[in-house]
Amino acid sequence: MLASGLLPIGVNLPLNAHIVVKPQQNARSVRKCTGSISDPRYLAPMRILILLAFLSACAAPNHLGNPVTLPIRAAISGVENANYARKRAAVSEYITQNQIDMRAANFAGPLTKSLLRPINPTHHDHIRKELRTAASHADFTERATVIIMVHLP
Repeated sequence: MLASGLLPIGVNLPLNAHIVVKPQQNARSVRKCTGSISDPRYLAPMRILILLAFLSACAAPNHLGNPVTLPIRAAISGVENANYARKRAAVSEYITQNQIDMRAANFAGPLTKSLLRPINPTHHDHIRKELRTAASHADFTERATVIIMVHLP
């Protein structure tokens, strides 16, 4: 009889013959022969294959994107939103503290210039015009914050 439990080629047994296979004495060879899916050697490659299957199944463009990457995109979105909120709070605070001087200089003074410094210079005249329009409203701070945030990089 062969080690794998198969009969050698050319051996014929009667239909009512019983074959008894004795367990192997060497534990190492038993482990080799009885590999299962729960064996730790197979788990890591199986996880990678399953992940690749999910990623490849979602390769077609759609409005949601790849669902496997949703947790990553959620974390990235949270970081981006926190960064935006921090910038917006800084701009709003700057406008609140300096709005009287900015209005007095008709939005052409050094305070407005320092606020517009990170923005493309070709947009400065348009932004100043929008700030002058927003100056007549009671919610000037909010309007000016939105105007600046729209144009910030």
